[in-house]
Amino acid sequence: MKLSHAGYLALRLTIAQNVPAARQHSDKLIFPTAIFLAGVGVAVSSFSLKQLLKAPKHH
Repeated sequence: MKLSHAGYLALRLTIAQNVPAARQHSDKLIFPTAIFLAGVGVAVSSFSLKQLLKAPKHH
C-alpha cells in the first residue's frame, strides 16, 4: 500500500498527537495564546465600534 503525501502527513500528525511528551509542551502555550487572541478580538471589536460611532449617520 502506497501512501500519498497528504495521507503520510495525516498519519504523521495523528501519531504526533498521541505522544504524551509533545502534548505537555503544547499545553503550556494554550492559555497564553487564548488570552492573546481574546485581547486581539476585543481590540478589533472596540476599534470597529469606535469607527462605526464616529461615522456620519445617513437616514
